Amino acid sequence: VQSIRETYNTLASLQTETDQRLTTEIQTVNAITAQIADLNARIKVVEQNGSGPEASDERDQRAQLLNDLSEKISFSTLELADGSVNITLASGLTLVSGTTSRNLSTTTSPSFA
Repeated sequence: VQSIRETYNTLASLQTETDQRLTTEIQTVNAITAQIADLNARIKVVEQNGSGPEASDERDQRAQLLNDLSEKISFSTLELADGSVNITLASGLTLVSGTTSRNLSTTTSPSFA
C-alpha cells in the first residue's frame, strides 16, 4: 500500500510540473500570436496608406516572431493581400486572423485521480 501511495504521489508531482511547464509554453505562444496580430495591424495601415515605404521593419519583426513560434508549435501561414498573415494549426484552428489572435488554454486537472 505504501508503494502505491508513493507512486501516486510521484505521478501527481510529475503531472503538476508538466502542467506548469505547459501553461508557461501556452502563455508564450499566446504572447507571440498577439504580437503578430499587432504587427499585422501596423503593416496593414502602413502598406494600405501607400504614402510611404513598405513596412519592412514590421515585416522583419513578424518574420522573427513566426520563427520563434515555429520552435513552439507547428502551423501554416497565409499572407493576405493587405499584408497581414493568418496562422492556422493543422487541426484547422486559426490562431491569428488578420489583426485578431485567439488564445490557447490548458486544463490542469489530474487525469488519473
